[in-house]
Amino acid sequence: MKPATRVFRASFRESLCSPRSAIIALLIVAVTIAGCTEMLSRQSGHMSAVDEQTSAEESSRASVYPLTPGTAHAQIWDAINYRYFRSAPMFGGPLLPMRYAAVWMGFFLPILALLLTFDSVSADLESGRLKMLQTAPAWPRAVLLARVAGRIGAAGVALALGLAASLVVVGRLTLFAWTSTQLLRIALFLLFVLAYMLVFSLVGVLASALARYSARALRVSVIIVVSVFGIHLLLENLASLVPLDTPQPPEMSSHVRHVLTSAERLGTRGVVGIDDEVAAYRDSLEEHSEIVYEAVRRRYQQERWLNLVSPSHWLVEVSSQLLQDEYRVITDVFRGMPFGYHDGNALPTLRFLILEIAWALVCLTGLTVAVSRVLLKLEV
Repeated sequence: MKPATRVFRASFRESLCSPRSAIIALLIVAVTIAGCTEMLSRQSGHMSAVDEQTSAEESSRASVYPLTPGTAHAQIWDAINYRYFRSAPMFGGPLLPMRYAAVWMGFFLPILALLLTFDSVSADLESGRLKMLQTAPAWPRAVLLARVAGRIGAAGVALALGLAASLVVVGRLTLFAWTSTQLLRIALFLLFVLAYMLVFSLVGVLASALARYSARALRVSVIIVVSVFGIHLLLENLASLVPLDTPQPPEMSSHVRHVLTSAERLGTRGVVGIDDEVAAYRDSLEEHSEIVYEAVRRRYQQERWLNLVSPSHWLVEVSSQLLQDEYRVITDVFRGMPFGYHDGNALPTLRFLILEIAWALVCLTGLTVAVSRVLLKLEV
C-alpha cells in the first residue's frame, strides 16, 4: 500500500496548493462577508422600524413576526431572525450572521465542490497519467482510488480553511460576544457543511469518471448545479401555492389601545391584567398564537419530507435548527404571543435533525459505493 499512500499524498498536495483551492477558500470568506453585510443591513432596517413605531397595537406585537405569504420554513426562518433583531440587547451573537451566510453557502458550495472535482478522473485519463500510474508496484485500482481520495481530501481542507477564516471575519465584523453553546452550535453546523461539500465532491468525481472527458464532465456539472437551483425554486413555489390556514389576529379596541399606550409611556409594557378588557385581549392573543403555532408546525413537518429531494433545503434546514440558541424546536418561535416564547441559550439537540442526518448518511453511503464501483471498473 506504500505506492498508493505516496500517490494520495502527492495528489493531496497538488490539489491543495493549486490556485483553484485558494480561490475556493477566498470565495467561502466572500460568502461569509456577504452574509454579515446582509445581516447588518437588516439590523439597521429593524432598528429604524422600531424608532418609527408609534402605534400601541404594533408595540404590543413587536416580538411577534407577522405571517406573510410563503412556506412554513421561510416563515420560521424569518421569524427567528425577527426575534433576534427585536431583542435588546440582541440575542444570538455570532449565530445571526452565520444564518445569513448559510443561505449563500447552500447555493455556492455545490458549485465550488463540482469546480474542484469535475476533472478529478477525466483530466488524468486525457493526459495519460492514469496509464502511467498503472505501472506502480501496487494494485492499480488502489492507486486510482488514492488519487481521487487525495483530490477530495484537498477540497475538504480548502473548505475548512475558508470556514475557519470566515469565523474570524464574523468576529471582526460584528464584535459579538461568543458563548460556549454558540461555538458548539457553529462547530456542529460546520460538520454538516463539510458533509454537504463531500456529497457534491463525490457527485463531481462520479461525473468525471463516467464522462471520461473534462469538457463533457463540466457540462454535466453545470446541469447538476442548474438542477439544484431548479429543484429548490420548484419546491418553494409548490409549497407556497397552498397558504397557511390561520385566522386574523384579534382586533384591538380603543380602550385597550389607550391602556397599552399609557403602559408603554410608563415603561410597564409587560404588565398583564390591567383590567378585564386588556386581560381578555391578551388571552385572545395567546389563543391566536396557539392556532398559528399548530398550523405552522403541521405544515413544517410536511415540508420536511418534501424537501428531502432538495440538497439546498437540507442545508437550510440544518442551519435553521443549529444556528439559533433560543428554541429546542424551531417551530416554538410562534408560541407565546405577544412577547414570544423561548428557552434561552438552548443546547443543540440533534434528535430534531434525525431525518436530515439519516438522509445525509444514505446519500454519502450510496455515492461512496457508486464511486468505488465505477473507479474499480474504469477502463484506462
